Amino acid sequence: MQKARIAGVAAFSLLDLLTALSSEGVPFDLAAIYQRLAGHYVMDLPLTAEDITALAGTQDWLPGPAHTTLARPGWWHHHGTDWEDPWLQIATQARAHSPEALTTITKAAVTGALQYVTTGLSTQRYQRIAVLALAASHHAGLPAHDGLLSRLAEQAHSCVVPRPPYVLLALINELQQRHVPDAEDVARRLLPGVERP
Repeated sequence: MQKARIAGVAAFSLLDLLTALSSEGVPFDLAAIYQRLAGHYVMDLPLTAEDITALAGTQDWLPGPAHTTLARPGWWHHHGTDWEDPWLQIATQARAHSPEALTTITKAAVTGALQYVTTGLSTQRYQRIAVLALAASHHAGLPAHDGLLSRLAEQAHSCVVPRPPYVLLALINELQQRHVPDAEDVARRLLPGVERP
């Protein structure tokens, strides 16, 4: 598509067509179309958190199209700087389903997010995704998955993996900003055995 446009060939994508039809007032459910396409592994669509959780739910939160979507930089590109609330919503729904669902979807998120950001921001983005995944456990009213940080680190290069004490500090700060009572105690319960640096 991009090569055709660069060569001066008039071209448009399915996404362009859907956007144009939608702006012209043609009645159809754009979210349902995106979800259906994504369910067939059409990637890099502008999916919302609701779209991702619906996709994951159809697969009982097993690795599938929702995970593949998050594991690609395209989803992160569509959300730009506004990715945190959608990610928290996805992670909360995953944790409400099961601890394993949270782990697998967070692994996918780390994979895609690290492809999207520059190398210099990799550790910061990784830590932020992990902190929000832990906060999602609190939002779901459930304990965090034991060993979540070590499970995430299994697939990442050691130079980008944040040290657990710094994740704890960031989690405390996150919970405080969200006005969670006794934020430090809550963070320590979510990360048992991790101490401040």
